[in-house]
Amino acid sequence: MVQIPLWSDRKQSQAVEEQEALVREARYRLQDIELGISDSIHRLQTRFEESRRLIRLYASEIVPEAEGVLNSALAGYQVGQVDFLSLLSAQATLFNYQLESIRVMTDYHRHLIEMEAIIGTPIPEALNTGQSGNGS
Repeated sequence: MVQIPLWSDRKQSQAVEEQEALVREARYRLQDIELGISDSIHRLQTRFEESRRLIRLYASEIVPEAEGVLNSALAGYQVGQVDFLSLLSAQATLFNYQLESIRVMTDYHRHLIEMEAIIGTPIPEALNTGQSGNGS
């Protein structure tokens, strides 16, 4: 006759419960990671789209309008209708808009790189920002 200790069943039951708890903990950690990634992608996508919109706005409206104001101020200065300070102000405004446009493009590419790093694949359609001849 073979005798089986009564406590062996309880030890195995505790080991199974411990392993089940570890599995549940791992699942919760995985769920937290997935939610964090999803949140990061959503946040970056929003910033990315806003940067794309601003790039188009600066390229199609803001910078060309500032260039027109500068050209008008230069023409007015050449015929004596605009003072030098107004001409300089128009030039400074154009430079500031061009600088801001570059900052927006930098943000766009930074968001693109961050998003690609999170999802692990390039986003080729993102490279079309609606501008031509600027290398993006």
